[in-house]
Amino acid sequence: MAIVGEVAELFARDAYYKKKPISLLSNSVFPALDHGKWLARFSEDKSITGFCSYAFLKASEIEENKFEGKEAFSRKDGEVLHICQFVCDGDKREVFSFVRYIQETLSKKYPERPFASARRLGSGTHRPAKYVKKKAGTCAPNFGSERI
Repeated sequence: MAIVGEVAELFARDAYYKKKPISLLSNSVFPALDHGKWLARFSEDKSITGFCSYAFLKASEIEENKFEGKEAFSRKDGEVLHICQFVCDGDKREVFSFVRYIQETLSKKYPERPFASARRLGSGTHRPAKYVKKKAGTCAPNFGSERI
């Protein structure tokens, strides 16, 4: 699976993630790839420039920021649809475009869920953020969970 190496390289290039242990990838990225709980942004040359993993987590797992990846990403439903990891190598416009794609895609896939939660790093502290889902529309063709 070539995507595994590309995703690992994307995280390694990111200033925040390159300081994190490899266990982060083995717990909240690789299981997402195995279970199809990921979305990606690709450049025109088909290289990966953004990645998002999501899972159904228990409220306690979100609060403690601790979960067992293989179990969490295998869940078909649960308490909270949660964005586990997000990285995007691009300018502000490209990041917002990827976020909109995530919103639209999760809205289509899980229409019964009013929002997906996330934790954002801001000024060195974690603060909750909600990806309020939008009505499904059309997105640029350089997004997806596989190359076009």
